[in-house]
Amino acid sequence: MYIMMHLFHRSFLICEEVKHLQSRYKASYLRLLRDVFYVPPQVMSTAMICIICILGLSGDLKTSTIVFPKCMLMITAVFLIGEVLMMRSCPLEESLWIARNNGLDYGSGMAYSFFHGYLNLILPKTGTESKNLKELMQDYEDSHNVQFSIYKLFILIPTSLRCFTSLMNEYSKSIEESSSLPEKVITVAGVLNRVYKNAVYKINSGSSKIYVSAEYATPLKTFSEVFKAAGEHSGTT
Repeated sequence: MYIMMHLFHRSFLICEEVKHLQSRYKASYLRLLRDVFYVPPQVMSTAMICIICILGLSGDLKTSTIVFPKCMLMITAVFLIGEVLMMRSCPLEESLWIARNNGLDYGSGMAYSFFHGYLNLILPKTGTESKNLKELMQDYEDSHNVQFSIYKLFILIPTSLRCFTSLMNEYSKSIEESSSLPEKVITVAGVLNRVYKNAVYKINSGSSKIYVSAEYATPLKTFSEVFKAAGEHSGTT
């Protein structure tokens, strides 16, 4: 009965997940159904053993009562049925757990680390003589006789998690590399004079070139490697 109710619960959740078909499941109904009704292999094995034990108790499996007393079979069945409750472990349930726990997940941790350990250091003034991003871009303009389209750092977040070595690649033929912004040197967490510098790219737009400072969100590359190593149905997803 519990299993049937839980399957009904998952079926009901599909109504909500369909709204996120494009962003979470790459517009694939098959991927949606696979994630919603995913059951770990160990749970399937446990369920089969439970069925055998129950059949033994009901007298349909006569040989089992010879090997174990009925009381031992009952204890075993109760224990294994408890293990079957692990069937709640599926990608959808893990996503709901993350939502209930206010974003205490791997992705949120990387985002906080990226901001506090990197962006919050290079973008604003640090309370020292070190210049902020806008001032570094203005110095770059003066020394290279160019003009940035906007005094901002563009952070690229590809949904595929694929981060190329450079933004100038086979898929972005209108982009060219340029020299980096002036270095920003900060002592952080015992690392003396750590060097930070941001890339500059030129975008060919007809007869003119648009200068921007841009880069990938570096934690995505790390997350991609973790995702490949840990597997799709793990605590990282």
